[in-house]
Amino acid sequence: MNRGTTNVWTRRRVLEGLGIGAVTMALPPLEAFGRTPARKLVLFHFGNGAPQDLWKPLTLQREGLGDVVDRCTLMRGLSLNELVKPLAREGVNGHAAGMMTVLTASPAVPDPTDRQIGWHYKATGESCDHVVARFINGGRPVRFWGGNTRPEMPKESYLSYASGGIGRLPLTRTRDMIGAFAGVNGRSGGADAAVRLREQRLMNGMKAQADALKKRLGVADRQRVEQYLSAIAEVEASSQPPPTSGGASTRMCRKPSIEAPTTQFTYGPNHVKNLFELAFRALQCDLTRVMVVSLTVPGGGPLLRDMGIASDQSDHTPSHHGTDPEKIDLYRQSTLFKVRSFAEFVRKLASERGPDGKTVLDQSAVICFSEMGEGDGHSGDNVAAIVAGGAFKRPRSGMLEVDAPMANLWLTAMRAVGISAADLPTFGNSTGTIDQLV
Repeated sequence: MNRGTTNVWTRRRVLEGLGIGAVTMALPPLEAFGRTPARKLVLFHFGNGAPQDLWKPLTLQREGLGDVVDRCTLMRGLSLNELVKPLAREGVNGHAAGMMTVLTASPAVPDPTDRQIGWHYKATGESCDHVVARFINGGRPVRFWGGNTRPEMPKESYLSYASGGIGRLPLTRTRDMIGAFAGVNGRSGGADAAVRLREQRLMNGMKAQADALKKRLGVADRQRVEQYLSAIAEVEASSQPPPTSGGASTRMCRKPSIEAPTTQFTYGPNHVKNLFELAFRALQCDLTRVMVVSLTVPGGGPLLRDMGIASDQSDHTPSHHGTDPEKIDLYRQSTLFKVRSFAEFVRKLASERGPDGKTVLDQSAVICFSEMGEGDGHSGDNVAAIVAGGAFKRPRSGMLEVDAPMANLWLTAMRAVGISAADLPTFGNSTGTIDQLV
């Protein structure tokens, strides 16, 4: 065997690695064995915009976000106007226009296959979730799960667009979402298992040869070797897959526990709880690092009574309030339901810690948003958005006033999950990043 490629360690090689009498590092640094948890992108959408007077820190803290307000930053001043105003002039439905552009940050173009007035345009861009997935998802699919959908009007349900502007409907059926967990049995997937196996073999080889060499070292050198091996043992313990039961961990992969599963979700609190459990476990199990949750689609949506609001109107109806006080109140109540649901989702993401003390929330860039600002006029101004998660910085005030296209928020999220300007300098109609968040 060529001595230049041998894996047998000499006394000199070990001592060099330990820093005893040489400057060349032969042993790999300990950081090489500890895998930094991958950043995740989590997008939380709700339909029909939000009343502008509701988007204030004290109001949302008191009535919506509650105890998670200190984990969140409210955004004001984000705009879709550059993309949706031209569509409005062409008679495109406001909700469809918002859904086609909010995540793609790209113009929509005429769709010759759709003659229905209001829906006669189509998306052209790839949505930011798919773009991010190419960098951080390791071949895993983007998960797009939702509360409800309108298959008869897909352009009001499409939100996640693959390359070429190919729209996707969210999965809403329990059995389809649970199907993603097939083969999950208390640990991460095969790719991570292969990495762990390689690491284990390397550490075993290091320990065996270092143990043999200790017999030929002096007292001081043996102490240095012992210190290094102790550190390796700590890294080895932290890289082991978690047990299948007991002891919460962000590395633990536990199948979701849902209540009263049905073939089709029935909208309401139980549905929301199940949806969040499924989404959380998919992120925790590393089935995906890019998750899109669409709580309510625009245009139609669930009935208000399913949100616990005393009305038989749909979620969409009061968003076109025309300054009617009763409708404004219903619009406010429905929006608060969505904000409270987001707060519950944030709590879920923060509910379990791993050996390193980190939660899924700590590792994520989480963004709550709608496809428009004020619903009454399908406004592209002041698009509702809240950001959370350890991947973002949080301004002390908990509020950011900006004057920027929505695309700047997506580009900022890309930076937050580790995509550099060299790899992706711009996204859609972005003009830069929101520097207070990264």
